[in-house]
Amino acid sequence: AEVAQAAAWLFQPETAYRVRPGSDQGTPVPLDEPQAANPPDGAVLDYYLKETPSTPLQLEIFDSAGNSVRRFASNDILKKTNPDDLQFPMDWVHDQEPISAKAGMHRFVWDLHYALTAGTHASFYGPSAPIALPGRYTVKLTANGKSYDQPLLVKIDPRIKTSQADLEKMFHAESLLAKNMGALSLTLRQAQDLQGNIATRKKEAAGNGRLTEALSALDRKNTELLGTEKDLDFGIFGLSAPASGNPTLHQALWASTGLLTVVQTADAAPSADAALAIGKWDAATREILERWKTFWREDRQRTDELLQKSKLKPL
Repeated sequence: AEVAQAAAWLFQPETAYRVRPGSDQGTPVPLDEPQAANPPDGAVLDYYLKETPSTPLQLEIFDSAGNSVRRFASNDILKKTNPDDLQFPMDWVHDQEPISAKAGMHRFVWDLHYALTAGTHASFYGPSAPIALPGRYTVKLTANGKSYDQPLLVKIDPRIKTSQADLEKMFHAESLLAKNMGALSLTLRQAQDLQGNIATRKKEAAGNGRLTEALSALDRKNTELLGTEKDLDFGIFGLSAPASGNPTLHQALWASTGLLTVVQTADAAPSADAALAIGKWDAATREILERWKTFWREDRQRTDELLQKSKLKPL
């Protein structure tokens, strides 16, 4: 009766178990093969809405220290799977939908992962966002400005005997690599956009020798920082250290992606080799990002000044 009279209600979730889905990437089960309904992987969150709220519905998860872990909203715009990225039909793909804000009873499953860092996207074959540690969390539902809280307990897969300390080492490695992947992805996209803009300005500056040379010099330096995707080789999943010389954005991103894949292959602390490679590639990432900032602040700015003097749009 209390639930039926409430404007909204968040039910206390059952204990969630951190169980990793199978990693087999073989052929999906044929659609005509009978299959039993398996329970979803993650925390099952049930809530009730008496009426559709006038503002977007929000569902948030916080850790024991009050830090935001994940936020979902009914007005989220979620990325759809590109069929061209798959090696099998879309029939097996189930893209995530935003949480429902319609009146009635709803069930939403949090997959126990943090949000992907800005600039990165999940794929069927790449690494995922860091997975939440076993521990106590708080789920908060917000509807029409009013919030409802419930505790959530996340436990480790009972078959896993890894200590909490080692799981925390794994989580910190995941978080560092995911952060670097996000920063590198955004910077790489910026460098690629700059390449296109330089090519456009070169055409517009035809006949202006000084400006054309400045644009060519900027293009060469940008290409040097960007690197190419050809011949990227870092041993098995990126476990080798950075080679001598300045790493490129492509190299650093490829290595971080490979290392994150390695870290997520088991619920365990990173191996000594992985930890060494992570430390070296983190330093290399900070170095290439700092070189890019200097290039963007100084070299690009000087070229922009020349473009403006020639009445052309800056880069």
